[in-house]
Amino acid sequence: MRVCFVKSGDREWISYPMQYASLSSFLKQKNHEIYFYDASLRKESPEQVLNNINLDGFDVLGISVYTGSQNWIKQFIYLVKQQFQNVKIIVGGPHISSLGTDAVEHIDADIGIAGEGELPLAELLDRIEKNQKFDDIPGLIWKEDNIWKHTLNLPFYRITDLDTLPFPDYDLIRPDNYFNIFRGATVPRKKERCAVIFTSRGCPYACTFCATNCTWSRKITYYSAKRVVDEIELLKNKYNIEEIWISDDNFTFSKKRTIDICKLILEKQLNIYFRLPNGIRIETIDNEVASWMRKAGCYMVGIGVETGSETMMKNIKKNLDLKIIKEKIKILQKNKILVSGFFIYGFPNETYEQLLETKNFILKTGFDRMQISIFNPYPGSEEFDKIFLKDNFNDYKIKIKEYLYEEKLQDFLKNLNIEIIYKEAKETYFKFYTQPKVLFSLLVNINWQQIKDILRHPIFKSLFRKKHNIKDTYVKLNP
Repeated sequence: MRVCFVKSGDREWISYPMQYASLSSFLKQKNHEIYFYDASLRKESPEQVLNNINLDGFDVLGISVYTGSQNWIKQFIYLVKQQFQNVKIIVGGPHISSLGTDAVEHIDADIGIAGEGELPLAELLDRIEKNQKFDDIPGLIWKEDNIWKHTLNLPFYRITDLDTLPFPDYDLIRPDNYFNIFRGATVPRKKERCAVIFTSRGCPYACTFCATNCTWSRKITYYSAKRVVDEIELLKNKYNIEEIWISDDNFTFSKKRTIDICKLILEKQLNIYFRLPNGIRIETIDNEVASWMRKAGCYMVGIGVETGSETMMKNIKKNLDLKIIKEKIKILQKNKILVSGFFIYGFPNETYEQLLETKNFILKTGFDRMQISIFNPYPGSEEFDKIFLKDNFNDYKIKIKEYLYEEKLQDFLKNLNIEIIYKEAKETYFKFYTQPKVLFSLLVNINWQQIKDILRHPIFKSLFRKKHNIKDTYVKLNP
């Protein structure tokens, strides 16, 4: 089969297309021909993309859908169907995994795939090529006789041994296309030539604001330490990569594997830098882990704390002991690893007093950097399901239709005013980044490009709007 992957072009902040590289290498083992076009690199409209690519002769168009990209993709699919009736349109990604049939029907794709993509997509392509039925493949959504059908009730495929997967198809995405996205607004990168890798998939935790479970079902799987370092070595030797951004949800979850990865990097004398921008569970850090990470080239980690309120910590099911954080930060800093804390303002049912607890925690705990996100109800998360009344099937269906087709949003703030949330976030940023130690660390190596990156960052821009409303807290629906 000839497959063309297209990445949507509507996002302000370009993401690394690792999902396409992983799918491509797996499908090429099955003798499929794979092509890739990244519209986000040029911020192209659907019309511009179709002016630049020709889908004649392709059997399948594949698109990964994130919430926020669905309207761009809906328009793109509409145009493709007008011009290329013989192309089968298959979609996957977190938006599809979270909202299922409603999401596929909204964008009018031919087939949707929920969950981990490699196995069901490969099986689906094989069945399509042989003109066979595919109604026993788990996680599929499709239309038959003008009726939407699915196999979402079947247990999704999961690859238990990730080492059986081939290396991602870096020739397909070409890492040099993405060097400019690795800016790091408050912590500049160490080297120009960067790449992203994933060393595990999934997360076993049950945080109510997170929708990762829709894809990975609260199960974490790993690449072995050797496989991880072999991939880093490939990137260094073939593509001259000098810095790695490890974007796992839980890189340090296994202490032994973390240390083994670091030891192998040193053994092979790879001389690379790496950082952990997605955040780690701080409980997993001790002096031994931090020391090996630093020796292997780690210079920055993110820590997902989310709230400084013990009550809110229980409510969001993060199950993180706030009392240990200051001590763990000191361990990382002693090993010369910068620590950035991630927080969320404006949880449903959060009170003003609880928000102030978080604000005080940020200012007193000793982070090198911090980032505040305004609460965003991601489809598939427990909070989203509560806000959209998922327990009531009929009400939920109505609200999801309104959400997708009319961009109608549910007001979830019970105790806080949206302007108060943004005011406190802005004040926290100002107070934190004007602390002498933090300010000096920020300014010592700052350059004009970094200033531009800070000013154009979506979080920064949202803080300084003149007026806010509840829609500002949602993932952008309309590109």
